[in-house]
Amino acid sequence: MTFNIKKNQKIEEVQKTPLFYRGLGYILGSFVIPFSEKANRESYKGQINDVSNIVGSSLENLLRMSFSHPIKSVYFFKSFFNWISGYFNAQVSARGKEKFFVYTQFDKDIPFIPEEDIKYVSIYPVIPYIIKELSDVLSTTEIRYTINSFMELNKMGIDVFNKYPSIMPRFFNHNRLILKFIQDYDEPLNCLSSFHIAHALFIENIFENFFSSYFKKGEIFDLVEPLPINILNSVLYTKQHSIVDVSFGILCTKIFFEKKFQKECNTFISKFDSIKSQNPLIKYDEIEKVYNEILEMYRKKNDFSDTVKSYLEEKEFVKLNPGENIENCYFDTLSKKIVSF
Repeated sequence: MTFNIKKNQKIEEVQKTPLFYRGLGYILGSFVIPFSEKANRESYKGQINDVSNIVGSSLENLLRMSFSHPIKSVYFFKSFFNWISGYFNAQVSARGKEKFFVYTQFDKDIPFIPEEDIKYVSIYPVIPYIIKELSDVLSTTEIRYTINSFMELNKMGIDVFNKYPSIMPRFFNHNRLILKFIQDYDEPLNCLSSFHIAHALFIENIFENFFSSYFKKGEIFDLVEPLPINILNSVLYTKQHSIVDVSFGILCTKIFFEKKFQKECNTFISKFDSIKSQNPLIKYDEIEKVYNEILEMYRKKNDFSDTVKSYLEEKEFVKLNPGENIENCYFDTLSKKIVSF
């Protein structure tokens, strides 16, 4: 697929509407704070501005996209609801199944930093914004192709969720409003492979391979370029994903992107050495080690789902029955046992 970019299209910068964000913050605060746990209400009040910025940016970008390109927006909403239904249906299905416990000693050693929840959700307002920007310069056929590719990537991940469900422990010792919302409504199931990682890499590679010469500077590149690393760090700091989830998320996008677009996928692993000093507590070496192992497996099997199964079984990850307690536990990759801490 090649993209015929409309050269005369001006890139429109997002202009925030302070009054709208303040009003949204007031509404959210009025509904959320009174019904929250009493011990955290004061802390939540101080976070309402962050929440309103995330929610407001998402709504604003959705509206801009919808009004600017109503036909093209239909494809976006179709893919969104397709992803939501597939993702949560897989969660419901996993509740009654055995699940691989994927939180290891390497994950345990990464500190829990709940304040990273802001970066964790930063991908949500970005997606409708970039769809709007791409819609400005691409035809309906090209937008449909791009969004359908996103749906195909999701299908690849959901297939693994359904075949080999996984589970993570939850960390509730925090007073973060956004993270609490995520934990309340997104169960710690089907973490492998990480959609956060897969989606961030997919977005960045689309821009890097097809639009880098056009979107040279400006807000859109400032949003897209740091997205994969910011998301990678945040999913590990918030304990929403494990290192294994991250490595498989990278591999998922690499396989799909290179098959679909016949272009080399930037996995960002080559950047790890240069960013270690910025986040010394993130186990970049272990992410790379797992990634190289599963990449080698995939090259022999040529099947992503089969690679997931083989890796988890070869490394003897423990399968848990529904309802087993895993709080304050990790899987020790050396002893092959679940250990309490």
